[in-house]
Amino acid sequence: MTYCVSCCMLPFGLLQDTGPGDDRIRPPSPRTYSNQYADVFAVFHNQASLARIRTFSAGAYASRRFMLRATTGMAFAAALPVSSGTFAVSASRFGYEVFNHHEASVAYGRHLGRYVDIGMQFDYLSTRIQEYGSAHAVTAEAGIAVHPASWLQVGLHAFSPAPVHYSKPVNEDIGSRYTLGLGFEPSDKILLALEGSWDTQSGTFLSLSFAYQPAPVLAICSGFTTGTRQNFLGVRLFLKRLRIDMSTGYHPRLGITPALGVVYHIPARQPK
Repeated sequence: MTYCVSCCMLPFGLLQDTGPGDDRIRPPSPRTYSNQYADVFAVFHNQASLARIRTFSAGAYASRRFMLRATTGMAFAAALPVSSGTFAVSASRFGYEVFNHHEASVAYGRHLGRYVDIGMQFDYLSTRIQEYGSAHAVTAEAGIAVHPASWLQVGLHAFSPAPVHYSKPVNEDIGSRYTLGLGFEPSDKILLALEGSWDTQSGTFLSLSFAYQPAPVLAICSGFTTGTRQNFLGVRLFLKRLRIDMSTGYHPRLGITPALGVVYHIPARQPK
């Protein structure tokens, strides 16, 4: 079995699991800007990418932002392809006992012709503040991925485009986010990805990521994002049905953010 370096790339670099001022956990999403391989973590970024998952897969992810217990994040996702497309479920948690944010989602992605994939997701959000109680909200997100060439992919994603507020006592707008990304693969060992996002709560930020796979079992990734001013470095190991992601990010004032992810997948059947 061969692996492509694209399996190491994600929208915000290898580590970036949240955006500026964002409590949503978004583990690495390799498929977002690669034409060659799908990944279960795409459900956290652009659901259109689920369309190219060919076998059952599941993944778990954890990070501790700036080494603080209060900013610990965990996430889980599973994807199951069927004849009409791919269904996925996901769940995540961010925070600790004083403040925490939970999210549970159901998604679906499918092909729309040879060069276009589409996807949609419904989200249940819950925020709890110890002294004030819990608040809830339901929203949706959708994405599209276009494949104009084997070495180029373009992705567009919208999270909660319609105004949605948490229930009382929070009663705040959950915010909207629009993302446009490009993936460039000059070879099966190199991937470059550029992404721009506009968030109604955090403004505009850009990210640039680079991945290189020197061996079938190892990929190396790095990148940065303007929104959090972090640099990223990570490695990804491929062990038969398992993939292990290890990464760290560095902020000049706030310190480091370690992260660990594990993905299990059933290998695709080889034609007889």
